[in-house]
Amino acid sequence: MPESSCSCSSSSSCRCSNLGLSSIPQNLPPSITSLDLRHNQIKTLRQSELLRYRNLVELDFEKNRIGIVNCLPNLPRLETLHLQHNMITNIRYGAFANLPRLRLLNLYHNQITNIQLGIFSNLPRLKVLKLESTKIIDIPPGTISGVPQLKYLYLNNNQITKIQSGTYLNLPRLEVLRLNSNNITKIMSGAFRNLPKLRFLQLTYNQLTAIQSDLFSNLPSLKVLYLSSNQLTVLPPSSYFTFSSISRIGLSNNPWKCDCSMLDADGVGSLQLENDGVGNLQLDADGVGKLQLDPDGVGNLQLDADGVRKLQLDADGVGSLMTVQLVVRMRTLSGVLVHDIQS
Repeated sequence: MPESSCSCSSSSSCRCSNLGLSSIPQNLPPSITSLDLRHNQIKTLRQSELLRYRNLVELDFEKNRIGIVNCLPNLPRLETLHLQHNMITNIRYGAFANLPRLRLLNLYHNQITNIQLGIFSNLPRLKVLKLESTKIIDIPPGTISGVPQLKYLYLNNNQITKIQSGTYLNLPRLEVLRLNSNNITKIMSGAFRNLPKLRFLQLTYNQLTAIQSDLFSNLPSLKVLYLSSNQLTVLPPSSYFTFSSISRIGLSNNPWKCDCSMLDADGVGSLQLENDGVGNLQLDADGVGKLQLDPDGVGNLQLDADGVRKLQLDADGVGSLMTVQLVVRMRTLSGVLVHDIQS
């Protein structure tokens, strides 16, 4: 392929996208630091074709036809590798072992299904790992572990059904974990053990029916927890103490059964709860900053929420105030917004 087919900026960057390439061109300046090969027809990553460009810092193969990722050559300066929107079904062991400075690895939207143990373990500087929409079914313990600098892990929009104990061991700097939009039905005790920096955990749009009482107890930095759109009916009483240190919790769109004092959420910064067809709901939420309730069809609603600054109550479907006992005790409340209560 003639070099003129690619657009190169001096000797630092070459853009070779949308050229119908089936291989990596070999006549570009060997000193380039950025190579854009998006939207081509490349099926295989060959070591021999990449060895020429050992100064690469950024390498982009988005939207090609790559099926298998073999062992990449020694690229000592590479920091960003884009492999999203390919046809990857298999990543060979050691594929990324020669990328000591890699910081971002994007594998979004592939067909990986299963991940081999240890394929990410030799990435001492990896900070962002994107595995969304890759059809992953299972992540055995130790698969994603021992990545000391990893901060952001995206596993949403897959087909994961269970999270086993020890799945995320030795990730001391992990801050954000997205597991939303899977088919998770069970999370084993200890699944989130030894994640001292985790501050954001998203588990929305799964099939969880219950959570272990100690599931979030060993997450001292957790500030945002989303459990909305699952099949949860009750919360274990021992989890309330853990919730008190979390700034924002999302619990909406679950089939809650609130026939007793289910929630005691003292100190939670923001709480959203939607309960269709609840018989009795008693909420003790002292210190909650913002409280939003959507209790359609509730029979008896009691709120004990000293310190609440803002309350929004959407009660569409409540028959009348004559049949609903609404008890509110909030000395520091600054605003109440009530929608759709029929008298």
